[in-house]
Amino acid sequence: MYSRARQYCSTQALSLQFQHLHLGAHAPRFSLTCPRPLPLLPVSCYLSPAVSAQDKPLHPQGATTMRYLHTMLRVRNLDVALKFYVDAFGLKEVRRIENDKGRFTLVFLCSADDLEALKKQPPTRGAPLVELTWNWDEEKYGEDRFFGHLAYEVDDIYATCEKLMKAGVTINRPPRDGNMAFVRSPDLHSIELLQKGDPKPPQEPWASMPNTGHW
Repeated sequence: MYSRARQYCSTQALSLQFQHLHLGAHAPRFSLTCPRPLPLLPVSCYLSPAVSAQDKPLHPQGATTMRYLHTMLRVRNLDVALKFYVDAFGLKEVRRIENDKGRFTLVFLCSADDLEALKKQPPTRGAPLVELTWNWDEEKYGEDRFFGHLAYEVDDIYATCEKLMKAGVTINRPPRDGNMAFVRSPDLHSIELLQKGDPKPPQEPWASMPNTGHW
């Protein structure tokens, strides 16, 4: 066992000397001479190659994907609201739904820069949009009632709801139809989840799960 180790390196030679405390001058010596200077390698040679964002999987195995769709806002007067959002703010009306039975009108708005991308999407699932909801019967909205909900499209609504439940989130409106669910954030913001493509066949425990609270 050697208690001291000294390493000498120059452009002409590399010499390693080891000396044992008890042997003193009689300690063995080892010398290695290099015929040319040793190259100085960049620090990057000693590090693991960086993993770029392109090398990482976009969706880890087992994860469910989610796509933002729209934000719903309630309005008291549709004409006045459109003068603001369309005439003044510059958004474009891209779809309108008149529901006589439910007595409401939905108007979907899009920014001019998003119009081209919108044309490539399913007509009923365009994004990103603002959805104006006008209830024909007058309703006294408080300031906290003008905001309606955020909407996201998911690739598997059952798997998404199951994941949320395991995280302690209440499914206020379960996906009994295999198509739509509602949850609320800790600050009580409503979030709508919509199944991508066609609705899934009814499946337990969702098909018989009752609503919880409101959304």
